[in-house]
Amino acid sequence: MYKRRELVFRYEDKLRGVTGIKTIVSLSEGVAPHIYVTVLDKGIDRDKVRNRLLKDGVETGIHYTPNHLHTLYKSHTELPITEELYERLLTLPLHPDLSFNDIDYIVGRVLKAIR
Repeated sequence: MYKRRELVFRYEDKLRGVTGIKTIVSLSEGVAPHIYVTVLDKGIDRDKVRNRLLKDGVETGIHYTPNHLHTLYKSHTELPITEELYERLLTLPLHPDLSFNDIDYIVGRVLKAIR
Protein backbone atom coordinates (compact mmCIF):
# COMPACT_ATOMS: atom_id res chain seq x y z
CA MET A 1 0.00 0.00 0.00
CA TYR A 2 2.81 2.41 0.83
CA LYS A 3 4.45 1.80 -2.54
CA ARG A 4 1.32 2.95 -4.38
CA ARG A 5 1.23 6.11 -2.29
CA GLU A 6 4.85 6.86 -3.12
CA LEU A 7 4.18 6.30 -6.82
CA VAL A 8 1.20 8.65 -6.69
CA PHE A 9 3.34 11.28 -4.98
CA ARG A 10 5.91 10.85 -7.77
CA TYR A 11 3.24 11.36 -10.44
CA GLU A 12 1.92 14.39 -8.57
CA ASP A 13 5.39 15.90 -8.28
CA LYS A 14 6.19 15.36 -11.97
CA LEU A 15 2.82 16.48 -13.36
CA ARG A 16 2.07 19.43 -11.06
CA GLY A 17 1.55 22.56 -13.13
CA VAL A 18 2.14 20.88 -16.49
CA THR A 19 0.12 22.45 -19.28
CA GLY A 20 -2.05 19.94 -21.10
CA ILE A 21 -2.83 17.51 -18.31
CA LYS A 22 -4.38 17.73 -14.86
CA THR A 23 -4.28 15.24 -12.05
CA ILE A 24 -7.45 14.47 -10.15
CA VAL A 25 -6.14 11.99 -7.62
CA SER A 26 -6.71 12.68 -3.97
CA LEU A 27 -4.73 11.04 -1.22
CA SER A 28 -7.41 11.74 1.33
CA GLU A 29 -6.73 10.09 4.63
CA GLY A 30 -3.47 8.74 3.21
CA VAL A 31 -5.18 6.13 1.04
CA ALA A 32 -3.69 5.61 -2.41
CA PRO A 33 -6.13 5.18 -5.29
CA HIS A 34 -6.39 1.91 -7.18
CA ILE A 35 -6.02 3.76 -10.51
CA TYR A 36 -4.40 7.04 -11.54
CA VAL A 37 -6.83 9.10 -13.60
CA THR A 38 -5.85 12.33 -15.32
CA VAL A 39 -7.74 14.85 -17.45
CA LEU A 40 -6.30 16.12 -20.71
CA ASP A 41 -6.91 19.74 -21.62
CA LYS A 42 -9.55 20.56 -24.22
CA GLY A 43 -8.23 20.24 -27.73
CA ILE A 44 -5.90 17.33 -26.98
CA ASP A 45 -6.99 14.16 -28.75
CA ARG A 46 -6.97 11.46 -26.08
CA ASP A 47 -6.98 8.61 -28.59
CA LYS A 48 -3.92 9.98 -30.39
CA VAL A 49 -2.16 10.38 -27.04
CA ARG A 50 -3.06 6.79 -26.07
CA ASN A 51 -1.78 5.44 -29.38
CA ARG A 52 1.48 7.36 -29.10
CA LEU A 53 1.97 6.13 -25.54
CA LEU A 54 1.26 2.54 -26.57
CA LYS A 55 3.94 2.81 -29.28
CA ASP A 56 6.31 3.91 -26.50
CA GLY A 57 5.37 0.88 -24.39
CA VAL A 58 2.98 2.67 -22.01
CA GLU A 59 -0.42 1.05 -21.68
CA THR A 60 -3.20 3.35 -20.50
CA GLY A 61 -6.86 2.93 -19.68
CA ILE A 62 -10.06 4.90 -19.83
CA HIS A 63 -12.24 5.07 -16.71
CA TYR A 64 -15.16 5.48 -16.21
CA THR A 65 -17.75 5.27 -18.99
CA PRO A 66 -20.74 7.43 -18.06
CA ASN A 67 -23.72 5.31 -17.01
CA HIS A 68 -26.04 6.72 -19.65
CA LEU A 69 -23.69 5.35 -22.35
CA HIS A 70 -23.76 1.75 -21.07
CA THR A 71 -26.16 -0.60 -22.85
CA LEU A 72 -27.96 -1.49 -19.61
CA TYR A 73 -28.68 2.16 -18.79
CA LYS A 74 -28.85 3.46 -22.36
CA SER A 75 -31.17 6.39 -22.67
CA HIS A 76 -31.80 9.23 -25.03
CA THR A 77 -30.61 11.61 -22.39
CA GLU A 78 -27.79 13.84 -23.51
CA LEU A 79 -25.21 14.90 -20.96
CA PRO A 80 -22.78 16.95 -23.04
CA ILE A 81 -20.53 18.06 -20.18
CA THR A 82 -20.22 14.51 -18.85
CA GLU A 83 -19.49 13.16 -22.31
CA GLU A 84 -16.94 15.89 -23.07
CA LEU A 85 -15.10 15.23 -19.82
CA TYR A 86 -15.17 11.48 -20.41
CA GLU A 87 -13.46 12.00 -23.78
CA ARG A 88 -10.57 13.72 -21.95
CA LEU A 89 -9.96 11.15 -19.16
CA LEU A 90 -6.79 9.08 -19.33
CA THR A 91 -5.73 6.50 -16.75
CA LEU A 92 -1.98 6.11 -16.33
CA PRO A 93 -0.29 2.92 -15.07
CA LEU A 94 -0.28 2.46 -11.31
CA HIS A 95 0.79 -0.80 -9.71
CA PRO A 96 3.31 -1.79 -7.04
CA ASP A 97 5.78 -3.27 -9.54
CA LEU A 98 6.46 0.18 -11.02
CA SER A 99 9.62 2.02 -9.99
CA PHE A 100 10.27 5.75 -9.77
CA ASN A 101 12.23 5.37 -13.02
CA ASP A 102 9.13 3.83 -14.61
CA ILE A 103 7.03 6.79 -13.48
CA ASP A 104 9.63 9.21 -14.83
CA TYR A 105 9.59 7.38 -18.18
CA ILE A 106 5.79 7.37 -18.31
CA VAL A 107 5.57 11.07 -17.50
CA GLY A 108 8.23 11.85 -20.11
CA ARG A 109 6.27 9.94 -22.75
CA VAL A 110 3.04 11.67 -21.68
CA LEU A 111 4.64 15.10 -21.98
CA LYS A 112 5.92 14.23 -25.45
CA ALA A 113 2.52 12.86 -26.50
CA ILE A 114 0.48 15.89 -25.41
CA ARG A 115 2.71 18.40 -27.19
